[in-house]
Amino acid sequence: TETVQHLFFDCAVAQLLWSVVSQALNLKISSFLDVGAKWLSNKKFAATNIICSATLWYLWKLRNEMCFQNVGWMDLRLLLWRIVGMAQNWQILCPPDSKEMLLVVISNLKDLARRPPRLSMALQKIC
Repeated sequence: TETVQHLFFDCAVAQLLWSVVSQALNLKISSFLDVGAKWLSNKKFAATNIICSATLWYLWKLRNEMCFQNVGWMDLRLLLWRIVGMAQNWQILCPPDSKEMLLVVISNLKDLARRPPRLSMALQKIC
């Protein structure tokens, strides 16, 4: 049985994606506790929350597309660019004092999306 923890954090695709997102945020994210700790904090983590929300959303969408629409693995680069696009659309939700941080993280994600790590075929079958 697949758990929520596996779906969003433990499967090979999620682990690879969170490692890139963590690098962009300069913050280790590997569980809902990591996300929740920032979510419940003050607004200084608004940029982190926007990026984490976009990441969770696209992991959910990817898994549903693979399970219910028989869509194949797209590649990490495309997934990262989708997260970047959503974060850019959600900038309006970011308080003014956190907007600069969000733009830095988006820039970091863009740089990482241009040269993402590879997910081996063997790991893809684990998920």
